[in-house]
Amino acid sequence: MHTPNLPMYYEILAELGRGTTGIVYKVRHKLFNRVIAVKVPVLVSEQDRAVPPEWFMRECEAMVRLGGEGIPEIFDVAVAHGQSFCSREFVDGETLAERVQSHSITPRDGLRIVGTLARTVARVHAMGLVHRNLHQSNILVGVDGVPKLIGFGRCGLLAGWNPSDPGQGTPAQIDIAALQNIMLWIYTSLSEPVPHGLDPGQPCAKITSMAELAESLDQTLRQLGTPSPLTLWQRFLRLFA
Repeated sequence: MHTPNLPMYYEILAELGRGTTGIVYKVRHKLFNRVIAVKVPVLVSEQDRAVPPEWFMRECEAMVRLGGEGIPEIFDVAVAHGQSFCSREFVDGETLAERVQSHSITPRDGLRIVGTLARTVARVHAMGLVHRNLHQSNILVGVDGVPKLIGFGRCGLLAGWNPSDPGQGTPAQIDIAALQNIMLWIYTSLSEPVPHGLDPGQPCAKITSMAELAESLDQTLRQLGTPSPLTLWQRFLRLFA
């Protein structure tokens, strides 16, 4: 395991994962006896292609600005011994991909997860940003079932941003389509077929903003005590058909 140069009061316990912009470690803060996650940028020599160095700082800045529900808390962004790093809240759990693949998610859990994600991404858009990298491995689900969104290294500005592929739709539609795919993926993992008329990967014309999607999900979640969760899933997914 590569050992980065971190402050002496950081004890590396394990490597948690590697992404486009860096490597994340599970670390014990020895002064506070607290487990945290620490991300360090990937060196160009450690990968096949160069990642712009500003992506690491862009991710840190975005997460600091956003904060709140659905975003891991950032504790520090600093340099030690020439090594840049970002320390943040450690989410004791697994990625959404791992949670669903282990078949440990219920229809009710799934609705609550996508509801939190929709509100989180709506807040991202309200601050003038677009995530652009919304997928199952960039969503951490804690043991409490609460999802946390990461992977902000590729985020961009909503205003004046032009996609390289015009067929992708507007920046907001890219995130909406990504969340739509995540919802369909969770739904089909519950052994349910994709509802007729839905085309995964295509931007939804009926839902024009993430705030609208979040409100529709919140209305659905307020009905969790009445019909079965699967019935609510089906009712909600018809919005996309």
